[in-house]
Amino acid sequence: MFPFVQSADEARRAVAATRYPPEGIRGMAGTTRATRFGTTPNYYRTANQNIVVIVQIETPQAIEQIDSIAGVDGIDALFVGPNDLSAAIGHIGDSDAGAQIDS
Repeated sequence: MFPFVQSADEARRAVAATRYPPEGIRGMAGTTRATRFGTTPNYYRTANQNIVVIVQIETPQAIEQIDSIAGVDGIDALFVGPNDLSAAIGHIGDSDAGAQIDS
């Protein structure tokens, strides 16, 4: 889950950060928990197919770009952060205020 995604470009960078080369830019440390410390066979060849990317929509600017953000290949879900969105429109503490924004 990536917080505060504002544009399709930021969404593409988020996806790239979750994928191993050549599909992305994720680092390839061989002795991590994800690889079961190097014991999972073919981990690097299959990991990209098993990643879920969720981006958080937390500002009016992100709402304006929501269709282009959702259209990025590799984005699996959008999560609207009601408290942050409400705060961004000047209604701190009123998590229902974000629901009033027209997309």
